[in-house]
Amino acid sequence: MLCIQEGWFVSIPFLVQFLSFLASSHGSNLQLGNIHFPVKQQEHFIQSLQDYEVVHPVKVNHDGHFLSHNISHHVSYIRRKRDIGNKENPVYYKINHKGENLFFNLTANQDIISDSYVLERRYGSLSGAKIGSYSGNSCHLTGTVLLQESVKGTAAISTCSGLVRHSLL
Repeated sequence: MLCIQEGWFVSIPFLVQFLSFLASSHGSNLQLGNIHFPVKQQEHFIQSLQDYEVVHPVKVNHDGHFLSHNISHHVSYIRRKRDIGNKENPVYYKINHKGENLFFNLTANQDIISDSYVLERRYGSLSGAKIGSYSGNSCHLTGTVLLQESVKGTAAISTCSGLVRHSLL
């Protein structure tokens, strides 16, 4: 009897699609005719852009040396009364954009969520609701974008589900 781990077998179609995506987008703009977006608004947005580039961010140290391709970053932090100490632990990312290395110097944005924040998730009806409090885990980062050691702009990045960014260059 052939025994294959379910997780490995299920990931094969994803890997094939991902590799074909990388091969088709390497070195040029994406050909949108071959890509199907799960949300139609995403496809319309991408088609409306005049110019775009697919980038591959990496996590680096303060000197810009490679650390990891794993770009998620979560900071566990629970505020206490009278806690005025500086708890900033910077995280750094590097992205090659239009032939230039952009260096992101970021820290967790502790002010984005209130201490009294309550999360309510509903699963169908009101009786299926689950209420939770703030866990103190921040994945929202703010900071600066550097280009050749000079500040180029500001950045606000979420690493909660991958890397999503809004930077002003």
